[in-house]
Amino acid sequence: MELKSTLENKAAFDNFYEVKSRLKYPNLIFIHYFMRYIKHEKSIKNALSIGCGDGANEFAVAREGIRVKCIDISELAVKRVNNWAREEALDVTAELGNQADLSSFKDQSFDFVICWQVLSYGTSEVCQKALDEIYRVLRKGGYLIATLESKFHTGYTQNGVTKIGENTYRLPNEVKVLVPNVVASFYSEDDVRNMTKKFSELYLALEILHPPNNLDQKVGQWMFLCRK
Repeated sequence: MELKSTLENKAAFDNFYEVKSRLKYPNLIFIHYFMRYIKHEKSIKNALSIGCGDGANEFAVAREGIRVKCIDISELAVKRVNNWAREEALDVTAELGNQADLSSFKDQSFDFVICWQVLSYGTSEVCQKALDEIYRVLRKGGYLIATLESKFHTGYTQNGVTKIGENTYRLPNEVKVLVPNVVASFYSEDDVRNMTKKFSELYLALEILHPPNNLDQKVGQWMFLCRK
């Protein structure tokens, strides 16, 4: 199930980035967490981004003098980020990889990990494995900024959605919210707290919004910062 869901999501995101225009601006809540808790920490020199997408958050971090290593499941995303980083002369590099396999990185090798709008794409088992791997590669005192889709989200109640496991669903080809044809998981507050219990600190926020012209739909995300 884990490998199958990863391969399904790789194909879905390759298709997604073929038609998606560049997202240049970082997420405001990500920037709030970064500016409040991380920017002032002089010990933070390097970061790992898991599922970098267009690199908007990552480029904002790099502009503060932090070296950023990115991985993404999509070859097109990796190519775009590397090209844009060269154009902007930023210390950002990207390569192929996925959230459940960080075996190429040593224990405690990063000061900061970014996993923004990524962890929920896969089964709940993949998500927990990714969090365990993130914990391993973070140094003591390091930070994680991440998101998880919440059970307030209507993404898993859309027509054509199939439940395939605990908290886990396969989305159809036509969707009102989220990415079509992906495997995604949705979580309660208790789920999030339990999945991050290894970390010494957790700062948890919940954002719920109604997409434009889809007011019957809700996008609900847990947004959180953890410290090892």
